[in-house]
Order: sequence, then C-alpha cells, then structure tokens
Amino acid sequence: MPCFTEGRQSGDFHPIVPPGVDYAPTSLGATLLQTVQALVDWTESNQRAMAQARARYNNSMEDGGAHY
Repeated sequence: MPCFTEGRQSGDFHPIVPPGVDYAPTSLGATLLQTVQALVDWTESNQRAMAQARARYNNSMEDGGAHY
C-alpha cells in the first residue's frame, strides 16, 4: 500500500463488525493538497472541452478513424 509505506497516509483499524479504518493524511500527505486541488480545478474547468474532444474522437472512429 504505497500511501502507507511512503508516509502519505495513516490509518487506525477498529476491530468492529464490519471492520472500520479511519484514514487521514500525514503531514507529508497534506503537502499534496494544493497540487491535487489544482488538478481538480483544471478538470472542472475543462470538462466541456474534454467531452467535445472525446466526441470528436469517437465520431472519427465511427468514420474509420482517418479524420482525427
């Protein structure tokens, strides 16, 4: 589990039924917040353009793929 072994996340296991684990970022993991948030913001801002590109690609595949 890379998140644990690389120090980005911690987890506390609770021996209940069903089993439970509380996850939390470590101080190292918290340094990723701005980077991840920037990716989320970019994705939200560009959803329409990505959908249009996907539609153009799918349409080109229906036409034999030569137009993309």
